[in-house]
Amino acid sequence: MVTFYGRQFSSRLLIGTALYPSPAVMQQAIRASGAEIVTVSLRREAAGGKAGNAFWSLINELGVTVLPNTAGCRTVREAVTTAKLARELFGTPWIKLEVIADDETLQPDVVGLVEVLPEPVESATGDFTWSPDSNWLFWIWRDDNGRPAKIFRRPARGGTGDDVLVYEEPDDGFFLSIGRTSSDAYIVIGAGDRQCDHRRELRLERSI
Repeated sequence: MVTFYGRQFSSRLLIGTALYPSPAVMQQAIRASGAEIVTVSLRREAAGGKAGNAFWSLINELGVTVLPNTAGCRTVREAVTTAKLARELFGTPWIKLEVIADDETLQPDVVGLVEVLPEPVESATGDFTWSPDSNWLFWIWRDDNGRPAKIFRRPARGGTGDDVLVYEEPDDGFFLSIGRTSSDAYIVIGAGDRQCDHRRELRLERSI
């Protein structure tokens, strides 16, 4: 068994979904491999239409975890946009980052890949959401006891020095959560314990 970010898998193998002679062969190969994580390129597979729907149906039948990737992206901007699209489409913070440097060899752009990666956020819970224009990241900070206690805002291309405190929970028995309404008009800040929950809504402007 191997654990990735709190999830357990029986296989360490990751397998791709590109360049198979047919969808049936792809499905057979994934089953035979025993892999439980499958990488999918959003730029190579249509998200809609008959072809795209047929592809996703095959993947869903396998019951595997989808790891979206940015294969086919040649610039930092393309990779970031594709990663954000994958997050919304699959509802997952997992992403396999790729930036291509050479069209013939498909060798990666190491410098560009580093530019895509944001500065690590220390003491974060992993819960986050974006402003509607994707210019701002809202994330949750943990205290020394591991309690989600504060919510910060950071520019999408910013660093730790750019963080702004949005909300701090005064009750040390309450744990924070964060999300967005379906209309994208508000950020929802949840605070609760085993007995009760409170919700606060922060209206999001297109430019904060």
